Amino acid sequence: MSLFRTPGPKTTHSRVFKGATILTLSRVIGYALSFVRNIVLARMLTKADFGLSAAFATTILMLELSGRSGLPQLIVRSPRGEDASFMASLQTL
Repeated sequence: MSLFRTPGPKTTHSRVFKGATILTLSRVIGYALSFVRNIVLARMLTKADFGLSAAFATTILMLELSGRSGLPQLIVRSPRGEDASFMASLQTL
């Protein structure tokens, strides 16, 4: 009997769990870094400049969220995906 076991093939469950853990940790680290950035900016800037910075950050966040809304997948899946007016209306969003 060997002291060291050879690892078997990874199961789908373990790969999904590992991927979810990495994704969750990366998001938590991203949020923590954003929080630290806001603290540093609040200490360095005046109130008016920090308000302008917060408004800009909020605008960027809203643009990022709209980019994650799934419109590219909608274009691919829709039977009207080749229609120019359909694509034009989605691109305005």
